[in-house]
Formats: sequence, C-alpha cells, structure tokens
Amino acid sequence: MTEPAEELPNDTESVRMAVSSVLDLLGVERVISIDDEHVLNDEEVPFDPAVVVARIQTAALPLTDLVDDPVLRDLFMDADGEVLEIDAAVDVVRGDLPLAAESRLTELCVLSEVEDETPGVVDPEDVTDVSSRPALETLFADHGYQALTLAEWQAAGGRAVVADGVTTLVLVDRDFSREGAATNAGDGIVGDLLAGEGVGDLRCCLLTHSAQTAADERGLEEEIAEANDLDRNAFVVLSKSQLSQDPRRFAHRLLGVLMRQHLGSLRHVLGQALEAGHDAAVELLGRTSDFQLLSMFAAAVTEGAHEPDHLMRPLRTVMRRAIAAALRADDLTATTLDPLHEALLLIPSAGGDLDQDEVAGLVASEMFDSASDLAGLAQPIEPGDIFQIVDPHEVLAGRKPESKYHLILLAQPCEVMVRGTGKRGENVPAHWVLARVKSFDAKVANRAENVKLATFFDHKPRHIKLGEVVHLPVLALDLCVFDPDGYSRFGQADNCPPAASWAWSKHFELLKNEIASLVDAAADAGLESATGSGAELIVRGVTGCIGPKVGMEKQTVNVAISLDSRSIAFGLRRVGHLNDEATRSLLVQATHHQGRPADEAELVASIVTPESGG
Repeated sequence: MTEPAEELPNDTESVRMAVSSVLDLLGVERVISIDDEHVLNDEEVPFDPAVVVARIQTAALPLTDLVDDPVLRDLFMDADGEVLEIDAAVDVVRGDLPLAAESRLTELCVLSEVEDETPGVVDPEDVTDVSSRPALETLFADHGYQALTLAEWQAAGGRAVVADGVTTLVLVDRDFSREGAATNAGDGIVGDLLAGEGVGDLRCCLLTHSAQTAADERGLEEEIAEANDLDRNAFVVLSKSQLSQDPRRFAHRLLGVLMRQHLGSLRHVLGQALEAGHDAAVELLGRTSDFQLLSMFAAAVTEGAHEPDHLMRPLRTVMRRAIAAALRADDLTATTLDPLHEALLLIPSAGGDLDQDEVAGLVASEMFDSASDLAGLAQPIEPGDIFQIVDPHEVLAGRKPESKYHLILLAQPCEVMVRGTGKRGENVPAHWVLARVKSFDAKVANRAENVKLATFFDHKPRHIKLGEVVHLPVLALDLCVFDPDGYSRFGQADNCPPAASWAWSKHFELLKNEIASLVDAAADAGLESATGSGAELIVRGVTGCIGPKVGMEKQTVNVAISLDSRSIAFGLRRVGHLNDEATRSLLVQATHHQGRPADEAELVASIVTPESGG
C-alpha cells in the first residue's frame, strides 16, 4: 500500500508524478488532447528574437500580460516578483530561452498580427489567454500525450480513434474558433464521445477559459450534460486558468473523472443498500400484528410522541441494520474502496483539499433541518433547535423580520418533552438555557467555551459560545411550533396546525389559556396607559422575559403584547435544528463546561505541587 505524504507540493512536476501514479493505477495508457492551440503555428514559423523584441518595444506584447502566462511568467519577473523593465526583457529574449518559451512567444507574435474581428481566428485582445498546452504536455508526458486539432480528430474518425479498447483520457478544448468552428464546439465532441455504449475505458475532461471558478465549472457540467443527455458524472469541466495557476487542484478535480467507474460502482452499492433497507422495513411491517401496532400507538400517546413517528422506530432500526450489512459486501472493498483509497494516497491531502463547496450543501442538509421543515411538520421543541433573534413588534404586526443573531437550545430531552396530557413532567424549569451562535474566530478556537460548528446555513463555520448564554421562558420557544413561519407569536384567533401531534394539540389549548391570562395580567398592570420603559417593564415582567439586556439591542430577546388583538410575540424565530448526533455531543460539552472548576489550570497545579503531596 502506498504511504500517504504530508501534502502535495503545488508545482507542475510534483503534480505530474502524482497524476502519473494514478493513471498507472487505473491502467490509463493514452492521453489525447483535442485543441486548436497549436493550429496557428502549422506552418512552423521559426522563433525570431527580433520580431519578439519589436512586439515588446511597441507594446503589442505588453510585459504585464506576459507575466500572466504560466510559460513566460518566471522569465519576465525579477527576484522580487516585479515585472522586468523593457531593456531587461529584451536581454531575456535575446538570450537562451527554453523551447517552450520560444514556441509560446512565436504563437503570441502570430496572434498579435491578427486583425480584429477576423472570422474564425482569436481576437488580438485574447493573445494572452492562458495556454494549457505546456502544462498538459508536462503532466501527461509519461502516458503517450498526443495533441490533435479538430480537423485531425475528425479526419481520424472522431470517436473511432478511442474505440480500440485502450483505456484513454481525452482532454477536449471547448473553443475551436481558430479552426473556424464554434466557441463551444467542444461540448458536442464530449457528447459524441460519451454517447451510447462502449465508453467504459474512456475518461473525458473539457478544458475552457469560459469557466473561471468552481461554480462556473459545475454550471457548465450541468449545461452540457442536459444538452447532450449525459450522466452528470461522466465527465469533468476544468478552468484553463485554474489548471495553470493551481495544478494541485487540477489533480484533485481530475480524480473525479479518472475514478468514474469506481465511484459509479459505489453509487450502485449505495442504491442497493437503500433498497435492502426498504425491503427489510417493509418485511417487518408485514409481520407486525395489529395488537402490536395498537400497543405501540398507545405508548406513543402516553409518551407524547407523534404516533406514526413512534411506530417507525423499529422499522428504522431494521432498515439501518440492513443498509449497514449491504454496505459491507464481500467484493466492495477490493473492487471499489481500495482503489479509491490508493488514489487519494497517491495524490496526498486530496481528502482535505477537495473543494468543500462541492459538498457544503450536502453537509448542511445532513446537519440541519430547515425552518420550513420544522414549521411544516409542527415539529416539537427539541434540544439543538436554532433560533433567530428578531424584533417582536415586527412579528406582532404580521411581518417576517430576520437577523444575523442566533441562539441554540441546550436543554435536556426529558425537559422539553410534552406528555400525552399536553403537559411536561414535574420540576421542569420555567426558563431554558440557550447559547449564542457567533462567527468562527480561529484566534479563540481552542477555548473550552467555544464549540465549533463546521458549517452553518450559509455554509460557513460558527462558534457556539457556551460562556454566553441567555435564559428564556419556555413559552417563548413553544410558540414557534404553531406558527407557519416559525415565529414566536400567538393570537386568540389562531388554530392548532393539523400536523401537530396529539400531545402538542393538547398543549396548544393550554398555551391558549396561558396567553389569555398573560394579556389580562398586562392589562391589569396598566399596560394600556404605560409608555416607553414602563410599558416594556410590564410586558417583560408579565411574560417572565426578564433576562438582562446585552450591549446591542439587536442581540436582546424582547417581547410585545397587543391588548387590542389579545396577541403576544417574542423576538424569536425557529430557523433550524442541529441533528441529534451533533446535539448530543454539544450537550456533553455544555455539561462539562458548566460543571468545570473555576480555574482548571490552578486545580492541576495544586495536584502536582510538593505541598499537595502529589
């Protein structure tokens, strides 16, 4: 087994060695590049230093543009990374240049002579477009790299060139305007290559200047796949500028298409596992008697759980076990997992360096239930629920305010559970603890009171600040369950949502009575005639929302009451729920934080000092 390296250096030679090893692992014998980058020099125009010097001196080849070219960059920059003066650049041109540099300068001189708007030829403004050819020639030098123009490819029979059973990687340029074809002609070549049967030994990559970012690459992949009725995973689009600027990223992205067959096999196994889990659950449901269902239903009523959810628990268990067994098929490791492991080891740090944006949506979907998920299901309050601090007066007015300030509930499951009577158990506190969720700060990442969330709704990391908590009345959180948008508001005309469980529908009626009592208490305390801080004090006192204010008003949870509509609103909106596994881990850390000594360092020191006898 190949030993993993610390990190793959980000230079073309190191990446070439890594890519070459992966190609050997997969048995790729041939790399074909279809592009028109070398069509300009078909007549083999010789390198003429005098011509290049003239172009530089007249600014037809600006030095600031030449240093953007990966082939020429190091030649026209000094030791401090500054662009050379013209005289120094002329000396470079007249000296001994590498063949690749002579070829590139000759090509740029030819391009600089082209008149604007010449049909089928690159505009002079594009003469400094990054050339991918030198990098490709270097990366694939060990695997029979062959460059063909569009005309040569078509004359050789197109797809027939790679229909000989030889495992091949085909690199396709997108723009063939230099040969009089369309700027997106490469899309059709990709479609022809991957259409129909017999593409098992073929890997395909589209190179283009029109994709500058990872998002551009993904969007173009989807566009080409849809237009040509292709599997979205059958090929990869790579930015030419990224190829030259970051060859390590190119190697990581290339893994996806090189390992296409193995990843397809893994996808197939995952699909089979899901089917096995479904079949196992259906089989158990068929064997469950009516009396067993009735018994479990009755237990759910007593417990306060949503009855169908409760009935699904044993079905989910057998489904999980069946899926786990299917994912451990005898031949999966040898045929699929081992080659993937080997490839990732050959291109070190790929596991950590692969573009996190590619999976950010999946990670967030797995980590969080959304506000619409929770509101649509009238999901009960649970530990790990995430709330947004908003303006209660806006909420009371029926608007939908938002903010960037968030809290997360740290209560224990037994505290929040509503029983079949519509009530919670004995000795449940009147206020719950919520921690602030703030922007991630690497400077304080190691502090015990900061728990890192790898991603949040915006796909950026956050810190849960166990040292910054607020105490809010239970009522403020409960109201979020019944609002269609997740806000903490309640009016006497409101109805319990039909998705609410039996227990929470009973809880709704109790809350309705409680709200009526609070409104009456506010009226008795003189809220109608009170103004300013006096009115605020009455409302906060009546509702129990009496926590201290923080420095910024927007970070304080306030409350509002309308005597006219007999309505109440707290400045909260439930916007998500952290998954159960992550919440359990968070609660463990919160419990440790709350029970730790005031000064852990001092405690350790006292144990090991001579006076303590340690």
